[in-house]
Parts: sequence; structure tokens; C-alpha cells
Amino acid sequence: MKTLKMRALATACALVTVGNGGMVSADGYTVATPDPAPTASIPDVNWTGFYGGLFVGHGNGDSNHCDQSAAGNCSVPPTVANQVSTDPSGAVFGIMAGYNYQMANDIVLGIEFDYAKSNMDATSPSFGLFNCVTNCTTDIENMATLRVRAGYAVDNLLPYVTAGIASTEYTATINGTGSSNRVTSAVYGVGLEYMLNEKWTVRGEFLQVHDPGLIDYDVVNSCLAPGCAIVDNTYRMFRFGATYRF
Repeated sequence: MKTLKMRALATACALVTVGNGGMVSADGYTVATPDPAPTASIPDVNWTGFYGGLFVGHGNGDSNHCDQSAAGNCSVPPTVANQVSTDPSGAVFGIMAGYNYQMANDIVLGIEFDYAKSNMDATSPSFGLFNCVTNCTTDIENMATLRVRAGYAVDNLLPYVTAGIASTEYTATINGTGSSNRVTSAVYGVGLEYMLNEKWTVRGEFLQVHDPGLIDYDVVNSCLAPGCAIVDNTYRMFRFGATYRF
């Protein structure tokens, strides 16, 4: 019995590792062992950093023409049925830049600036007592926004909400006379962004801008003092873009 134990111990001690995971037994035979399975190397996704990009999309809105000299004519909502409604719509396209910071709990906070040119416009004829003899027009010429973003990173996917201020240039006319005005108002929206790789992302986004105040555009032509105005201006944009991460 003692001899058998000694021989088993000697055999175990004689096993040595050689070559590509092979073993040599005490009897001189090589026993192959499989190589370990390769481990996939996936870089960690992190949204922190600066970025810049481009976007295109479509916008539509609502804007009412009214006479400030008529009692209640420019109220919101209108109390008389002679506000002329225009619904500007058209393409938007522009640039954006911003910075994101991803926290340890995968919440992503950021700030973003964008500037867009707009082809949103509309024309309406006379309505009720409001005298658009040769039409009333509303054009949304361009807009810029400064917004904060807050989202939750799910690996490469970032759903987010956003809010801030918008600066919009409106041009309004009545019977060929009018003016352009820049208005600051609130903007808010939601979006979904996807990281293609370490440098590029794509996104879809919805933004809404609302300014319930009066925008004067005609004082002496077709309305009595203090003049014609557009009121209750709201527009929405659906935008698709791509960004490059620096």
C-alpha cells in the first residue's frame, strides 16, 4: 500500500506545463489542454466632453394678427372673432455646439447652443373686421436657443429633456407694410441621441417655443395707434442631427 501511494505522488509531481498549454506526464506522454476563450474588449461608453454638429428639420406654428386699437382684439385667447390666424411652416437647418458631463450614476447633464435659419412662413387673407386687403403674412426668419439638457445614459443611448431660452426673429406684414422684430421666450423639448462610436452621435429632437406677448409691426398703415401686431406666437420643430465629439 505504501508503495502505491509513493508512485501516485511521484506521478502527480511529474506533471509540468509546456508549450501552448500542454502537459507532460511522468510516462513522457503530452496531454493537450485547450486555450482560454478570448475576452472581448468593449470600450466604456462615456458621454462627457465637448461636441459640435449640424441639424435639419421641419417646423410649424401659429400666429394671430390683430389690431391693438380695437378693445379685446389682441387678447389671448381672443375675445372677438377678428384675429387673422396664420400657420407658418417650412424647413429649418442650422448648427449646434455643447458640452456633456456624465456622472457616476449615469445621469448626463449638459448645456447646448444652436442657431437655425428658417423657411417657416404663411399668408392669410382678410377675416372678419380685420382688413388684410392684400394679405397678412408671418415669417419666422431664424432662431437661436441656449438650453440645458438632462438625460440618463443607457450605454450608447441617451434619452433627454431640455429647456432654456429662445431668441426668434419674426417678420410680419399687412398689405405689404410691416417690420421685423426679435423676441426672447421660453423653449422646451425632448430628444433621443445615439452614440455610433467614440466620435460620432446622431439624434432626433422635438422643441417648442411659445411667446404669448404682442409683437408690434404696423403703426400707421392699416391699424390705428398703437398699431397692428401678431400675438400668441407658438412654433414647434422636429429636428434630426449629427454631432462630432472632440
